[in-house]
Amino acid sequence: MITVTALLGAVQEIVDARPAYRKGGSGKDGTCDCIGLIIGAIRRAGGKWTGDHSSNWAPRRAMATMRTAPPLELGIVMYKALEPGEAGYSLPARFSDGPDKRDYYHAGIVTSVTPLRITHCTSWADGSGIKIDTKIGKWGYGGRLLGVDYSGKTEGVIPVEIMQVVAVTGSTVRMRKTPSIQAVAVANVPVGARVEVLQRAEDWWEISYLGKRGWMMAMFLGRGDENHSPPPRDAPPPADTVTLTLARDVAEALMEALKGGGTA
Repeated sequence: MITVTALLGAVQEIVDARPAYRKGGSGKDGTCDCIGLIIGAIRRAGGKWTGDHSSNWAPRRAMATMRTAPPLELGIVMYKALEPGEAGYSLPARFSDGPDKRDYYHAGIVTSVTPLRITHCTSWADGSGIKIDTKIGKWGYGGRLLGVDYSGKTEGVIPVEIMQVVAVTGSTVRMRKTPSIQAVAVANVPVGARVEVLQRAEDWWEISYLGKRGWMMAMFLGRGDENHSPPPRDAPPPADTVTLTLARDVAEALMEALKGGGTA
């Protein structure tokens, strides 16, 4: 069992060597790939890695915990993944018989929580090496590694933020692929459902619901207090008329809600 401190120290040693990207690299020869950065750090810290050098093997065999939108803490491994049918999906055949059909195509490790830093080894158009992501973005899955002692690291944890879908009309609210009223809906989330908030971006928040992730307008996410609850179907209309000034996309969302059976 290795400590998180030792693991992160080993990650930093590899980062300091300024490795280039090479498939199969693990930091020993000045190269690494995404999972190789983590494999190399585990070995430097005194741990063992006995499985495949694969970003698809790791989430299925090397994780003590694995979930969608995990609570962020130091030393956890994060993954980007594609679902079957998505562009670029290419799950190796040796993993296709298992229950998890996701293609985990990239891996990184949380080296700071506040501010957020997800360290990973990758390549880009005109170079390669270590990159630091400061937003969750597509890092939608992850958890704790086997063989790593995470006890005593609670100071680095961000609790999962749970919100409730709320609306004064309609029975569902659309969760969209991107933060736009014109984007395709990936799910119709029932009013009252509890969702995990992944990130906030002004009027739109990225959320996770039943294993799916997408964007929902912030006005439809709340703590579930009675002021957001749908009124009884036989309730009389309010006595007063209130005039609101709304942003254009918000107004369009409300108009769309009135036309259909759901909420934007």
